Amino acid sequence: MPLSPIIAPGAAQAGYDARVSDPGERAYPGRDPEARGSAIRWRIGEPALWPVGLAAAAGWCSARVATTARVSPGRDRLWAAGVDLASAIRPTPGLALRALERLAASPFVAVILLPALGTRLLLLAIGLIARAQMHPFDGSSARDVSPLPWVSILTRWDSWWYLEVIRRGYSYKPLHGHPAETTTAFSPLYPLLIRALSAPFGPHDPAGWAMVGIVLSNVLLLSGLAVFVALVRLDFDSRTAARACWYLLACPASLFLSAMYPESLFLLLAAGTLYAARTDRWWLAGLLAGLAALSRPLGVLLALPLGWEYLAQAGFRVRALRPTVAWLGLAPVAFLGWAYELYRVSGDPLMVLHAHAAWDQRFTPPWETLLRYLQHPGRNDTVLDLAFTVALAVLVVAAWRLLRSSYALLATALFLGVVSRGSLVSMPRYALELFPLFVVLALAGRRWAAFHRGYVALSLGLGSLFMVLFALGYWVA
Repeated sequence: MPLSPIIAPGAAQAGYDARVSDPGERAYPGRDPEARGSAIRWRIGEPALWPVGLAAAAGWCSARVATTARVSPGRDRLWAAGVDLASAIRPTPGLALRALERLAASPFVAVILLPALGTRLLLLAIGLIARAQMHPFDGSSARDVSPLPWVSILTRWDSWWYLEVIRRGYSYKPLHGHPAETTTAFSPLYPLLIRALSAPFGPHDPAGWAMVGIVLSNVLLLSGLAVFVALVRLDFDSRTAARACWYLLACPASLFLSAMYPESLFLLLAAGTLYAARTDRWWLAGLLAGLAALSRPLGVLLALPLGWEYLAQAGFRVRALRPTVAWLGLAPVAFLGWAYELYRVSGDPLMVLHAHAAWDQRFTPPWETLLRYLQHPGRNDTVLDLAFTVALAVLVVAAWRLLRSSYALLATALFLGVVSRGSLVSMPRYALELFPLFVVLALAGRRWAAFHRGYVALSLGLGSLFMVLFALGYWVA
């Protein structure tokens, strides 16, 4: 059944930029390299720059709290935080307080919920302060989609494209014989979920969809973290799993896990795919991998670690294969189904590959991508993109030594897929998809206290700055 009629409701725009409705035009000027370059130039001495300092100070303070928490032998810092919270209320008697004590000391609350709430509230507060004190970027990506400030600051850049998918469905319009920036570059599962969840509550405008999308992203984040921790616990102890969860939440680009972006959805589906495979539920692993292929363009690569894990559990013996191996084909089938939908919309049988050409992303060998950056530094990608690329490459190599081979293969496949786009743009955000690498970071942080302090301080400080820029409509990742 075609996807376009399902996700093409008519609706009022409520301030939504009308230019986005024309696929032949650019949705926002920030995509233009020159406009994007001018967008991030700051005038020295500008009075409104003080929230950037506030963001850095907030990140530093959070890092101090995270790195100086009292830790008893044999307990992780995050776990200790929940226990200390429970201990603080112990002198007061009462059944309700004792229940709260047990709740605060539970693994889910101490390891997942409290760190997630703390980091999300920190980012939200920084974004709201920046929005109130600084002038936003003069572009359509910075226009408020809702009268609620917390909704608007989490609905920027690609979020507008997902709103366009929800409103009008998928469309394609060539521009001077070349693919234009259109909705064909955005996977369908995330906007489909928002549209389906919005139906019972009646929001039929961008403001309502944006609110549903943000709530959905954060619910998916908690679910994804729970599955991620369970996956890590299959091979490591609870302290390593808790630290990996914390490192993921402290990642500089973690704001995208709570914004109207599909990153948290992909985290849940990809981690769930590996967990189902490890627990010998191949029907579920295949189903989740198929959904992941519809949530992010590179989700189809989950078929590689899934197949490797199946062979590893079968001892790499052909005779040991079972009929359940057929479930591994769901990811490629879902990807081909989406490719057919794009062909039906555009008439181009390779539109699934050509859809990203308007963003200067074409299949390019990784070494040529790096050479292109060195020849034209700062054209679209930045030194920060290059730094993240180098750091991720080092972690991918380390993953083959420290992690299960199927996890390392997933990180390798996704990393090569990202650096084969011909550009290093958005590398900080794509780091979230390489979630097994946060286990490598956790192992390093557990071994070297200095690395732990440095990672937390640098990540939270840089993430706070990212939130300031993103809330104002500047390009981040």
